Amino acid sequence: MRRFDGDEYFDEDEGSTPTESGGSPPLWVRAVRVLLLSVVAAIPIIPAAFLLMPMPRGADGITLCMPFIGPMQQFAPDLEPDLEEMVQIHERIHAEQCRRMGAFRYARTYLDAEGMITLEAEAFCAEARTLATRGLNTGPWVSRIIETLYYDYPHDEGVTYPDVLRIVGSSCPPPDERSRLGVRP
Repeated sequence: MRRFDGDEYFDEDEGSTPTESGGSPPLWVRAVRVLLLSVVAAIPIIPAAFLLMPMPRGADGITLCMPFIGPMQQFAPDLEPDLEEMVQIHERIHAEQCRRMGAFRYARTYLDAEGMITLEAEAFCAEARTLATRGLNTGPWVSRIIETLYYDYPHDEGVTYPDVLRIVGSSCPPPDERSRLGVRP
């Protein structure tokens, strides 16, 4: 008959000789368990922290692309209705990018200067497309997008003004007679 006593088994038929029960798991198994437990614990903590943190100064909306969760969004509470619509369109595009690319690829792209400008251009140009479908002249809007992406968004010196023109040109609605790109070369 065997009885369990702590970490050892005693076999009463063989004179109470202790035998090992296998001991503690190897270090790598414990490390994997801690890592998995950390990830599982972080899943509810990070979204809660994101929703509780204040909006960054000057931001109208923000989209965070989380692994296993997907896009999480926050919007400034006091937006004018017209601006709120444009911010919703912009952040919806970031959410779609997050779903399409996945969190890791989205983050890698956003950390690359030209990649970040490409992601932002796609979102800003969705706003311009909305205005174009309403028959509005999007030329000034697209000019503002180019200026904003070149002067206000961080990028390394390798990204030039013509690069931004090329990126925005590939994402924004094509100019027509009503809506010309009025930007400087």
